[in-house]
Amino acid sequence: MAMPDKTKRHLESAVGYGIGCAVLGLFGAACLTVFALLALAMPMTVSIVTGTLAVLAFLGWRKRRRRQATESSSASMSSSDRPK
Repeated sequence: MAMPDKTKRHLESAVGYGIGCAVLGLFGAACLTVFALLALAMPMTVSIVTGTLAVLAFLGWRKRRRRQATESSSASMSSSDRPK
């Protein structure tokens, strides 16, 4: 008995999604393994790199928040400045 096309598409999509998640998980595990080996071999270097990445991520987050705040305040200003 053949499956309906819709069921077959859903099944193929689910299988593809599962394979993608598995590949992503294996990639993440490999990255964590490499990071752990580097941490054992060169703890100071890994600490410096991790700290630098954390600072850069924080600065980027703060910049995005500031940009969103100025965009939202300028949008509310422009709507209140319109002539009625």
